[in-house]
Amino acid sequence: MEHRENLRLIAQFEIGRYIRREFHNHIPGYRVDLLLTFSRACKETSLILEYDGLEYYTKTPSGSPPRTSTANTWR
Repeated sequence: MEHRENLRLIAQFEIGRYIRREFHNHIPGYRVDLLLTFSRACKETSLILEYDGLEYYTKTPSGSPPRTSTANTWR
């Protein structure tokens, strides 16, 4: 696999803890399924992968699903 040494995969990444530590904001203890990072030349790019909680994260505050599901929902 090309660039394997530049990839890091972290399962059950505690993103809530990371945001509290880095940005000094209070946020619940959210956790994401996978965090994939690619590091090269002192730059890092991250991708959050959530594969089983999509329905939970896309519900409206009332608990019902959103009226439409388009590409704009994921921006």
